Amino acid sequence: MTGLVWVMFAVGIVAVAAILTFVVIAIVQVAHAGLGYIYKVLWVAAIVVFPVFGTIAWYLLGDRTKALERAITAHTL
Repeated sequence: MTGLVWVMFAVGIVAVAAILTFVVIAIVQVAHAGLGYIYKVLWVAAIVVFPVFGTIAWYLLGDRTKALERAITAHTL
């Protein structure tokens, strides 16, 4: 294999490792979130079926707890 192929292979391995890391972190966050059981199951299913888009959706739209709402409203008042 040429040097470029090795570099592309290494970049691919790092990218897959990063995606898997974010997926696992998102699933752990879902498990600890203050959501109902069915919502947790749906979020985990979305993350597993669509790893990239499901994880991004979780980080953008996910756990909206009362503490977060209080923090947001405290800064806007």
